[in-house]
Amino acid sequence: MYKLFNYQKIRKFFDILERKERSTSTIYINPNAKSWLNTNQPCYYCAREVFVNRTIAKWFKGKYLILFENGYKKYLFVSHISYGLTWGLDLYISTLNYASFGNTEKVLGQLLEGNKYNFNDLYNLEGIWCEDSSQHKQILNLLKLDLPILKFKYKVYNTDLFKSLTKKQKTSKNVYEYLTEYIEIEAMTENESYKKLKLETKDKPQYILTDKFEII
Repeated sequence: MYKLFNYQKIRKFFDILERKERSTSTIYINPNAKSWLNTNQPCYYCAREVFVNRTIAKWFKGKYLILFENGYKKYLFVSHISYGLTWGLDLYISTLNYASFGNTEKVLGQLLEGNKYNFNDLYNLEGIWCEDSSQHKQILNLLKLDLPILKFKYKVYNTDLFKSLTKKQKTSKNVYEYLTEYIEIEAMTENESYKKLKLETKDKPQYILTDKFEII
């Protein structure tokens, strides 16, 4: 009832895939890659890779779906499909789970790594295909933080100012007070503001950061 893939169609796809050659062929050149054995040589596809790229990858890449799993709904985007380069008939499918937004490492991991699927794995998937991303965007709206923007004024020390101090100031126990500057950051939360502060001063080694701030 809620199978994502039609049995006859997906069975036919894997039957044809099985008949394709697994060994690479000079007929199929990958223009975007070089051989890892010899970087002066082009990289070649095998017939199975070409078949997957021209069929199921073209049909389903860029599609939105809602996957039913363990009593929950997963709002997914299909970002990549490729042949698994195994001696079997596995596919690697990368999907983006919309519930992962906000966790950059998790999002990148999903997009770059993907999961391995065979015929049974794909046929057993249940869910619905979506005509567009409207439902997925609703999930983003629910997850997105919408607190008021605050202005954080952070106290920092600029070590470049040290050379302009007098000898007395340099040996003073309050020397840091002479190096004090302030950086203003706009953010919704304290953690977000401090991350932005570190990002803003990443290429400015003269600054010593503190966690002292006031909201202005």
